[in-house]
Amino acid sequence: MTPELIGEGVSKGLEIWILQNLLDLGIILVFFLTGIFSLRGYLDRFRERLILRLSVEIWDLFLDLLTDFLMVIIFLIGLFITNPDIMVDIKIALPWIPLSFLLVGVSFVIKLGKNVEIGSVSWKVVLTLLLLSAIFSWFGFTFVMEGATREYYESGVYPYLWKIFYNMRSDVNRELSLITFYLLSPLYFLTFLWMVFSGLRITTFRKINDKDGK
Repeated sequence: MTPELIGEGVSKGLEIWILQNLLDLGIILVFFLTGIFSLRGYLDRFRERLILRLSVEIWDLFLDLLTDFLMVIIFLIGLFITNPDIMVDIKIALPWIPLSFLLVGVSFVIKLGKNVEIGSVSWKVVLTLLLLSAIFSWFGFTFVMEGATREYYESGVYPYLWKIFYNMRSDVNRELSLITFYLLSPLYFLTFLWMVFSGLRITTFRKINDKDGK
């Protein structure tokens, strides 16, 4: 084996390691995000202990920005990993993980366009989407990505069920990888455009209101 081939192997292995860990980080962030959003009322109890008004405003701003930041990061990870070459290189639960990250992106767009107050209709919609995202991530990671492998289902332990789950892995089922790409990649792009136009609309209206105020 030549030094060039060794270098290529190390580079490819490092690329796969980074991509797989990036995906796993996105899954962890889905649960973290869902927890922060659903427990906002509980977290606000700590705000009551703050004395200064400035501290209260900083606390609210921090939680809002943290939630938005996590939503954007998770969506971008999903947008990044939903392509044929990456799906073949690493194990991704299809279509569960890409769909989970896409729902987070849709949640962010809804949060951009609506006043998401606790208990409001828009808050319930966003919460439902985040809960579905967490369920998809949990199912995909537990039963597909880290589920029973060939050794289990070939030994007769629920063979058909685990074989179905095993074949949902992107590095195993290339046909499912392409189907997932064809279906979800346009949705990711449309959601991204939706984000951009929502942001531009907010920015434009704010500029107009600032001019009217002057």
